[in-house]
Amino acid sequence: MLLHRASARGTGKTYFVSIADIEWIEGADYYANVHADGRQHLVRESLTSLAARLDPAQFIRVHRSAILNVKSVREIRSAPGREAVDVLTDGTRVRLARGARARLQSLMDPANRGSPGS
Repeated sequence: MLLHRASARGTGKTYFVSIADIEWIEGADYYANVHADGRQHLVRESLTSLAARLDPAQFIRVHRSAILNVKSVREIRSAPGREAVDVLTDGTRVRLARGARARLQSLMDPANRGSPGS
C-alpha cells in the first residue's frame, strides 16, 4: 500500500506531512529526516521501509542515505571523481550514487511520466 501521509512526533504533538509536500528524505540511523515545506520532521521509520511505501514514479532513492521527490530536482551536476550531485529547487545539494543517475534522468523525462507537468 502506497503512503499518502507520514506522521512525525514533536514535543507533545504529532505532525502529519502530506507525501506530495515532501522534497527529500535523509536517513538518520533508524529514523528518517523528512524535508517538507521548508521544515524538517523526524519520522521513526527507516529509509528502506519508507522507500518501499512511496510511489516509485514520484520518489527515487538516489543514495543509501537519501530519497528524492523527482519534482524537487532542479538539476544534476557532475562532481570530481565520477560523482554527481542533485541540486534541489531550494538549492540543497544531495549526493547521487553512480547507479542512480540513469534512473533519475528517466523519471525526470516527461515522456516517461505520463502527461506533461505531472
